[in-house]
Amino acid sequence: MKQEMTEQCLDRSSMEELYESMAPAIFAYIRSFLSSQEQAEDVLVEVFLAAFESKKFFLLNLQERLAWLRRVAHHKVVDCYRLAGRLPVATLEHLEKATSLTSNRTPEQIVIQREDLYAPYLVK
Repeated sequence: MKQEMTEQCLDRSSMEELYESMAPAIFAYIRSFLSSQEQAEDVLVEVFLAAFESKKFFLLNLQERLAWLRRVAHHKVVDCYRLAGRLPVATLEHLEKATSLTSNRTPEQIVIQREDLYAPYLVK
């Protein structure tokens, strides 16, 4: 039991060291592709979670680990672009029209206006 706890502590410290040493480089790599800092931070977390969940990752040497992390980061960035292509984009003009629904309209008029506004974004 003590040996398991010692191994867990060593694993935790090695994970912390790994993150502290490699996260800045991986984050810079991710950030070069993504304009949103928050999105880049989310991808960074996903990359290191994948590393920590991989049993083979800790068997790699330092350079192989960095290469592995960059490869996973690249795949995660590609996933972000794929997801962005599926999400609808609303223009400010569209949002302005959508929020300009006034209370002096009948429920039927509101529903018709909403259908007109959101029809281009509905999946066919």
